[in-house]
Formats: sequence, C-alpha cells, structure tokens
Amino acid sequence: MPRPATLLTAAAAPSLVFALALAALIPAQQPQPFPHRWVRISSQLRSDEDVEKIRRLARIASENGLTGALMAIGLDSIDLKGPDYLARLESVKDILKQNRLEMIPNIFSGGYGGAILAHDRNLAEGFEVRDLLYTVRDGQATLVPEVPLDYTGPAVDRLWTRELAVKPYRCYRVTFRAKTAGLPETRPFTSGAFRLTVQTPDNRNLTPWNARMPATSDWRETTWGFNTQGYDKVTISIGIRPNTPGTAAIDRVRVEEVGLLNVLRRSGTPITVRADDAPTVYEEGRDFAPIADPQLNFRFDHDGPPIRLLPNSRIRNGQRLRVSYYHGFSINDGQTTICMGEPKTYEIWRDLARRMHAAAAPPATSSPWTKCAPAAPAPPAVAATPASCSANASPASSRCSAKSIPRSTSGSGPTCSTPTTTPATNTTSSTATTPAPGTTSPATSASSPGITNAAPSASPSSPNSASAPSPALITTPITSTTPAPGSMNSAKPPTPKASCTPPGSISTTYSPISASLYPSNPTLHVAHQHARHIPSPHPQ
Repeated sequence: MPRPATLLTAAAAPSLVFALALAALIPAQQPQPFPHRWVRISSQLRSDEDVEKIRRLARIASENGLTGALMAIGLDSIDLKGPDYLARLESVKDILKQNRLEMIPNIFSGGYGGAILAHDRNLAEGFEVRDLLYTVRDGQATLVPEVPLDYTGPAVDRLWTRELAVKPYRCYRVTFRAKTAGLPETRPFTSGAFRLTVQTPDNRNLTPWNARMPATSDWRETTWGFNTQGYDKVTISIGIRPNTPGTAAIDRVRVEEVGLLNVLRRSGTPITVRADDAPTVYEEGRDFAPIADPQLNFRFDHDGPPIRLLPNSRIRNGQRLRVSYYHGFSINDGQTTICMGEPKTYEIWRDLARRMHAAAAPPATSSPWTKCAPAAPAPPAVAATPASCSANASPASSRCSAKSIPRSTSGSGPTCSTPTTTPATNTTSSTATTPAPGTTSPATSASSPGITNAAPSASPSSPNSASAPSPALITTPITSTTPAPGSMNSAKPPTPKASCTPPGSISTTYSPISASLYPSNPTLHVAHQHARHIPSPHPQ
C-alpha cells in the first residue's frame, strides 16, 4: 500500500501542473524603485569649500539615480545668518537644480535644540529641583550643599564605583581626576571608552554623556552632573570597562548638590522661594532680585547665582529658605532638548518657516507632481487648466497634498502632464497677500534674487482647494528682504491640514541614504533598494 505522502503528491499533481501553466502566462512583476531616493547633506555653509563639497555630493547622488537632497544646512536659524551664508545658499540651490535634485530642508529639531536655543536658551526642557536648603547672610542667600561623597583615597585603576544615597529631585555635580594611556579614540556621537555613568536601581542612566577623555593624558580634572529625578539611591561608575584596551586611573571624586545652576526662566519653569519653618512664600521683585544664570550653558563648569535680597525684603539674615526651580541639561556630545510645550517655541518656528520659504522655496513651476485624492469638481471660476493625473484627479479639482513628489524612474510613480496656468510673476520685492473670500487672485511667492516664479491662479473660496499651502502659494504677507539679526515676525501663517491619499492606495516605505561632510567619511555610499508596498494607513 503506498504511503500517505505519496498519495497526497499524486492527488495534488493536476493542480500543480495547472498552477505552473497559469504562472507561465502571467509576466513576472519586477520590483519598482522607490520614488523618493534622498541623500542627507549636513553643512553650516561657513565657507566656499562647504559649497564645493555639496557640489561633489550632489553630482554623485544624481549620477546614482537619487532624486532629492535632505539639507541640514542651518535653515532653522536663517534669521541669524549673515549675507555670506545667504549667497552660499543661492549657490547650493543652483547646484541642486543643475543635478535635478529636489531640496528638502531638514529643520525644526526638538532633540537637537540648538536652533531654538540660539534664539532663547530658556526654551530648553527643564529638570525639576525641589526644596534646596539656602541660608541668608549679608543680604544674600546661598546654598548649603549636601556632600554625599568626598573620596580622597588612593587612585583606583580602570573603574571607580560607589553606591550612594541621594535626595530625590536634586541636582548633583560630580568632580574627579583621571589619567589615561592607550585608550581608543572617542568618536562623535558615541559614549567613548572612558565613561561616567549614574545608574539607578532599575538600570536607568541619569547622565548619558561623552566625557571626551583623551586617549592618553596626564592627570586632568573633569566635571559633570546629574538630576536624581525622584531616585534616592544611585551607583556612580567612572573609568573604562572590562576588555577595553588601554589603562586609566581615577581619584579625588567628589559628589555635591548644586543650586540654581543653569536655572531656566519662563512661565513653565517657575522659581519658588519659601521659609523653611513657615508657610510664607516670598516674591521675586519684592523680597529678592530677579534670578538668572548669566552662564546658562547646560554644563556643570560654574556655580549658580545667589539669591540677593532687596530693600524692605521680608527675608531676614540668618533665615533658612527652601528653593525649588528647573534647570536645563545636555547629554552625549552637548545635545539639549527643547520644551515642546512652550508656545514661544512655535512662534519662532512660524517666523522661521516664512523666512525659509522666502529664501529657499523653488520656483512654482519646478515640480508639477502632486499626490491627489478624488473629490468633488471645483467651481468653473478656477482660472487654470489643471494637470491630468492617472487617478483622474487634479490639483485644482481635488483635495491634494502640497508635498512635491520628486522625479522617478520609468515605470514608477504617477504620470501627470504639466498644467497650463495663468502665470503670476514674482520678484524679490513682491509680497503675497491673502485674497478676500469669494474672489480669485493670482498667488505670488517670494523668491531669491534674480529668480522669477510663476504660480497657477486658484479660487480660495473653492471647497475643494488645496488642503495645505504649496511651496509656490503663500497666504500670509512675506518679503524676501534679509531681516536684522534677532528680529522676529509676529505674523502667523495658516495651519495646514493633513494631506490625503486616494482610498485603497498604497504608500511606499524607504530609508534615506546619508552622506557626511566630515573628513572621516567624505564619500557618498549609494545603496540600491526596491519598493515595498503596504496598505495606506490613511483611508478616506
């Protein structure tokens, strides 16, 4: 009797033959390349040499089929740049245009908050400190620090470690001496071979920091710190780990509280000064002078300011005070997170968005490609012949995303024809204004010097007009003049709505390809990738 497996194979044979025959009639589906293929370029455009590096990277990217350049070039602090930067920016725009690369600004980082902090350092995210003890003497109050550790013993080889009892919600400074020999070189954005870690019982590191200790050095003093964030016990380790090449020695370790160091001053980070033995809360500007850290740098290399009493203050000499506040803090190589809940952060970003658009927006006719979702037809008052899309939708007659789609290789992406528009010319002295409801007005866009833009006319009263302003359509007054450093524009742009995709459509996932301008990695490495299609997460 045949085995069951043999019977199963024989029974399945006709179906298998039919499936193979059917597969032979269907052409194999070739993988499609990603429509968005970008290279990330980072530079501050401080010199003409930076421009030439970008020229070389743009050429390599274009030759390898990339379609866009994600530009981290300081555009989110453009109001603080000088005329040399703006001239180099114009050169970069020309380079990208010549190499058929779309310019995608890399802006508005919350974790690397340097651009916002360049406008106002008090917008850093704050760590809470509660009820520090201060005493008053000779018209000012100073900290009475707790010192949980003052190690003066012999030097410890490789790794110094101690468990300490600390106060919750306090800020501590760690000072130590170290000598090294033959350590691996520390690379940027790494913790390095020599480390200071402050570990909690549940294995959190309260001070992720690059100590930047030289590979070989004589005794040198180093200072950093941490906020206990509610913990009452930590383990401090200083030095190098097992199996790390080289040697290290550590001694003179001191851990002490610090007060009002890197204190932040804004509405969301209040200072409270109260009596230690009474419910009295004292007032800034009445009982004590306004408090600020003049060296606000998010490091631990200085002391916080004292609290200075004012004439007729209710605070008396010899009195004990309890002080609570918030401080900023840097991690790794000096990254400082900004406060995403502070309204002023968004005021600065709105202003910078207008300035960046005026300085870096492409001409209106540079990219007619759009992603469109079918919608009701627009009223006949629209004065434009829209692009013809494969989805039978057009920018003028559908709810469309304002995001441009870069050019794609043959066989991928939408197929649209260039729209026939009524051009609205624009020069550097023109401004774009919001038309009155129910009227039709040509859109003008601010541009860089010497560039004339054209934008299609559209009816702002159409219920199916574009859901977000395109790079060529500005609906708030702007000019392309260079602002004075530090100045702000209080006008607010319209809030764009979320873009849309047609029902049942597919979205494409991709991984941007990075390039570096650092000397250690001057070459662009291009990876050939294929599209992977997934169902759209945004059904209509």
